[in-house]
Amino acid sequence: MGICANTNVMTLTTRNCYLLVGIGLSLAALVLVIVFASLALPLFPGLVEEAAGRSSRYGVFPRWPVNPYVPFAAMLAAVAYAAVAQTLIYQFFEKTQSPEIFFFALFVFSFTFECGRMALPLQRLYTLPHVFAVTAERLELFGRFFGIFALFASSIYATGFKAQKQGTVLFAITLIALLFAIRIPIDPLAWDTGLRLNSGYRSMFRIIELVTALLAVASYLASARMRGDKEFILAGAGALLAFFGRALLLDADTIYTPIPALLHLLAGTWLVCKQLRRIYQWM
Repeated sequence: MGICANTNVMTLTTRNCYLLVGIGLSLAALVLVIVFASLALPLFPGLVEEAAGRSSRYGVFPRWPVNPYVPFAAMLAAVAYAAVAQTLIYQFFEKTQSPEIFFFALFVFSFTFECGRMALPLQRLYTLPHVFAVTAERLELFGRFFGIFALFASSIYATGFKAQKQGTVLFAITLIALLFAIRIPIDPLAWDTGLRLNSGYRSMFRIIELVTALLAVASYLASARMRGDKEFILAGAGALLAFFGRALLLDADTIYTPIPALLHLLAGTWLVCKQLRRIYQWM
């Protein structure tokens, strides 16, 4: 997204530039997944069978049977969600200067990095070196950290946070997410049923992710009292639904998970965007 000039002063034009670049990257990732689908899908059953463990981070439905094609469906749904939701956000907020919606859009954009799960089947298909899958895994880890930090940044701005240099905040969360992704050790020879390489400090990541998400929800709720806008209560509920749907979708490996995950994710996204639109359309 470096083509957007002057990232410190986040004008409406600059903000829209970021959104357009994000939409473009998400669409490119979606096309990539679709193009390689016919080649990669036949490899999913074998790779899932060789998995070292389940993908669930929170122990959700660990005893339900694994379906080898669900990880692909979840990945496709995540990237499609990123492209479609960002497009709708751009359409409805194109002329609305709202730091909350900008960082929520970055949360949506983070789902694009889930296309990295194509790395394992492509590595096996083309006999690529392990560094290919490891790099893809680090990008996916970056996306997950970046997304949850972006959601938190959105909630902080909702409380009335006055930092005008949104580009600086964006740089900060990008740097922190990148440092986490680079520092985490990754085993290139073992993966879970979601086709993600095994990485270290998973318990730490779960705690950071969960605490950050709950703080984001709490900040949205606190905003209703601090700013006198009751819409932030529903925005907080939407953030909680979106986080829950995200957790289910990104770890889905059973046929019973993707649909409830998408319903929660879409409902949460709709609630957050609807309430922010109601708040800012009168300003």
